[in-house]
Amino acid sequence: KSIIKKTLIFPWRITGALDELAQAFDEKHMIASFNGSGLANAFAKRGWDGGLPGSNSGDFVAVVTANYGGMKSDRYITRDVTYDLNVTSEKDILGNPVVNAKVTIDIRHNGIWNIPLSGPYTGYLRTLIPLNSTVTAGATVKEDRADAYVLGELLNIPVGGNASYTYEYTLPEYVWNNGVYNLQLRKQPGTLADRYRVIVHVPQGESLDSNFFDIRENVGFFETNLISDQNLFFMVTPDTNPPRIVSHEITGLNEITIVFNEPIPTDFGGDALNYQVTDMDYADSEAKDVIGIAKVRVEGSAIILTTAGMTIQEDERYEVAIRNLRDSAGNVITPNPRTVTVVQGAANLTASADNT
Repeated sequence: KSIIKKTLIFPWRITGALDELAQAFDEKHMIASFNGSGLANAFAKRGWDGGLPGSNSGDFVAVVTANYGGMKSDRYITRDVTYDLNVTSEKDILGNPVVNAKVTIDIRHNGIWNIPLSGPYTGYLRTLIPLNSTVTAGATVKEDRADAYVLGELLNIPVGGNASYTYEYTLPEYVWNNGVYNLQLRKQPGTLADRYRVIVHVPQGESLDSNFFDIRENVGFFETNLISDQNLFFMVTPDTNPPRIVSHEITGLNEITIVFNEPIPTDFGGDALNYQVTDMDYADSEAKDVIGIAKVRVEGSAIILTTAGMTIQEDERYEVAIRNLRDSAGNVITPNPRTVTVVQGAANLTASADNT
């Protein structure tokens, strides 16, 4: 009424009044519905009708609570939502990466006993996710609606207490659109700014391209106080980084273990011709070991070389040359060949003696 009155009395203020209305609709302190299709479509397009995204329009999360207790405890409730997305190497039927999601909702009652304003919070929590999601963990109640899949929980949170709920599911293939992932965070109408954080993991070596996320190698972070609906987009960029050596050591007499920062395909990692071990004659120049590669074992990101010809020489050093090694994306180790030095230690000698 105040806005209408001021607009009628001071018509030059209509622009400011419209801005205030637009902000109220954006922040969902106001919503509206219309019978006429023109206005209804215009409001729906801007998210001003309180509706959910249409099916096949990408990923979304909407956390909604309803107070069934009859008191004013909503004023004391804070909600913290963490959304983890794991973009896997597996492909769906359209050739896009399969995405596994985990959403965690932490709800805290910050009030005190103050009847009739504040008491135990009794309500119903609904977490709305895209249709055709495959739920793998969590949810007391599950409901398949026309516009969303609903995960539900009955709430009974004591004064000063908290509750946490976690759901895991695999998302449908339509979350991708021409290689772009679209995520919409939907604000519940009438609430203040809940805390939202989104963490995206892509396969080792790959990365993200996005203006919304703080990107650190293969992990993206987004965090905000959700004052209005938020649309997020990202693309997965291909792996162009060569495999890097994390550790290298003699793990037993005639055994050298080299660990990389990512899994190494057996086709490349298991080829004995890609390795050469040379005695550096550091401990005893008279004891010249001639080292051969007897067997190569690949265990994920670890390559275990079984050698022949290594003798017990504490503190002896060996140069290991690694050539033509590639990761699963075809990136070749750099420099090529790559050399590292491994050293016989007392622990290796003790272990070797115990095994003889």
